[in-house]
Amino acid sequence: MDEKPTSFSGIDDEKNGEIVVKIEGLNRLSQEKERINPEESLAWALEAKQLAVQIGYTKGLIRSLVQIGRSQWLRGNLNQALHTLLQALELVKKTDEHVLEVDILNALGNVNIYMHNYAHTLDYYGQALKLADAIGYDQMAAGILNNFGEVYKNLKDYSTALMYYHESLSRYEQSDWESENTIAMVNIGVVYCEMGEFEKAMEYADKSMVVHKNARYIVGEGYSRHLYGRIAHRQNLLQEAIREYSECLEMLPETADVNLRIDLCIDLYEALMGLGKIERALDHLMAGLEIAEELETDAVVAKFYSMIATHYGKSGNVEKETLYYKKYHDIYNQMTEIEQQNQLRSIAFQMEADEYLEKHRAYEVLTEQLKAQTIMLEEKTHALAQSKERMQVISEIGQQITATLNLSSVFQQIYEHTNSLMRADVLGIGVHRSIDDVLEYPYFIEYGKKSASFSISLTSETSWAVWCFKNKKEVFVNDVEKEFHAYIKQNQNSSGELMHSLLFCPLIVNDIPIGVITVQSREKHTYESHHLDTLRILASYAAIAINNARQSEELEKLNDQLKTLSEVDGLTSVANRRKFDAFVVEEWDRSLRDSNALSLLLIDIDYFKEYNDHYGHQKGDQVLQEVASVLRKNLKRSTDFIGRYGGDEFVVMLRNTDRAGALMLANQMVKAVAERQMEHHYGKRVPYVTVTIGVSTIFPAPAMATDILLQQADKALYMAKDKGRNGAVHFKNE
Repeated sequence: MDEKPTSFSGIDDEKNGEIVVKIEGLNRLSQEKERINPEESLAWALEAKQLAVQIGYTKGLIRSLVQIGRSQWLRGNLNQALHTLLQALELVKKTDEHVLEVDILNALGNVNIYMHNYAHTLDYYGQALKLADAIGYDQMAAGILNNFGEVYKNLKDYSTALMYYHESLSRYEQSDWESENTIAMVNIGVVYCEMGEFEKAMEYADKSMVVHKNARYIVGEGYSRHLYGRIAHRQNLLQEAIREYSECLEMLPETADVNLRIDLCIDLYEALMGLGKIERALDHLMAGLEIAEELETDAVVAKFYSMIATHYGKSGNVEKETLYYKKYHDIYNQMTEIEQQNQLRSIAFQMEADEYLEKHRAYEVLTEQLKAQTIMLEEKTHALAQSKERMQVISEIGQQITATLNLSSVFQQIYEHTNSLMRADVLGIGVHRSIDDVLEYPYFIEYGKKSASFSISLTSETSWAVWCFKNKKEVFVNDVEKEFHAYIKQNQNSSGELMHSLLFCPLIVNDIPIGVITVQSREKHTYESHHLDTLRILASYAAIAINNARQSEELEKLNDQLKTLSEVDGLTSVANRRKFDAFVVEEWDRSLRDSNALSLLLIDIDYFKEYNDHYGHQKGDQVLQEVASVLRKNLKRSTDFIGRYGGDEFVVMLRNTDRAGALMLANQMVKAVAERQMEHHYGKRVPYVTVTIGVSTIFPAPAMATDILLQQADKALYMAKDKGRNGAVHFKNE
């Protein structure tokens, strides 16, 4: 559409006219390059911004900020994109640049859809579409309709998504921008693919590919080829899907739409896993992680950490599973503070944006409405001041409860602050217990008194909390006797005084409900919409805090398991050499401190090589397991230590045990192994398995080295072997 020439204060037209032309040219270059090479697009926009700031050219500055934000979005830097676009929206409020305002609102919707903030996404798109239609910005209106389709596609509401996509396509086809309709074509194909209507999906994939090839639009061809891969993938034609995905990845420039490249890495991983090609699949998952880490996009990096941890968990690699779950946990904590700040900023900013739209849109600013709008603006300004004050209190609460991993502390802090924000005769927090599918209330306070914990089955049809949890929606009731029909079948009060006003919010993490939070009042009509907004934010903080605490507990369990596994011999289930080396130092220091004797038994299975050579290694492993079991059963105290020293050797360490006690135990072990009568016809003495033991006893002294105990036991072992084996000898100084 035609635009009036823009005037700008503080600029000498003759002196700076050339610079203005250059700024506009740089911004056009940035727009042309954004989907082909977002990094180059970002560079052009940054140069335009620098020049616009130098000469005070407001429109050029706003346009450059829009391009910077869009380039950051396409490169996957979502937090940076959000910050830049909000800055641009603040600036455009002070101008009459409605076209730019539409572009900014649309771009903010794009960023929020990638961050899965669908409520904000729909809000931004709604504002953008309304303004675009009002000012005749038809081309952008068609694009925004396509974006609405994206939201509903992500929410799996495919019929609504198709409605918006087809409306977008229709507007493009009725206009002069028919060449731009391929985005809607591809998206329609994707939805039909998800619905299992593969012939229709292929029809739209073919149409879009023809247009992209005619236009020589490489990235567009990538979108179409990605759709071909998806269609094959959904039909379990995995080889064909892998071929399409791989060709798409190879044809895309490295700088082109990184979100598409990341999607391709995930798709290739899933298709290759379906064929059992685990190593190749993992390579693509790691490649996607590398792209995400280069972009420094925490949400995407966290997704890859979670997928990789799950991959290693399925393959039984506990160590790497734990490593990547820890990485996921760490980055999730880093994301929490940013997410909180964005939430608070978005709420406050949204109110300001509403004021701006009411005040400045030309089709709403009529003379007879000016007084009414002024009053409305004053009321909203007052409400905004109150909201900001509440947000500050809520932010402080959020920082406190998300800073701890102790659930009791989280619950107590929420209760202490809630009554300062709203009336709460009752405050309760229920957490989903998946093992028996109930909502467990570890924290429920009524009139300041904490109740005993209780649980509610998720099959209940009379529970407000269950309805809130299962529907993932808030409950907002100011008269339960009149309003309960909208939520539950029957209003029944299980205990305590009847509460007439109720607020319930689900606790949600990654779109999965983990519990509910409720505040209740015995008076009718207690709560207003801002109370629900407040509880909604508290719920988001509580969900984060509870999830963090749960993940911390799970991570500690995994670490404990990993530590245990790292200290146990996998074959015999006794301690391994690494655990023994650490135990020797601990016991040496203890005996030195307490002036007690420390004894060590070095145990060797007689003629074990000959056993393996004739009976085979599988039988040999069984002998090792049996001998380890016999030795362990002969230990008398919980402080006695047994470990596999290496090969066919075991070691026993005895705290506060003298020479006689150690030798007695060694002889008992020799006898116990022999009595098992494990067949061994290839030894040189007896036709069954026996052991030989070297024993040493020392009173540790400061000048001694810890390895002297083992050296003496080793010498005693050789002395026992020289005596004919199947016996025990204590070390003697010659």
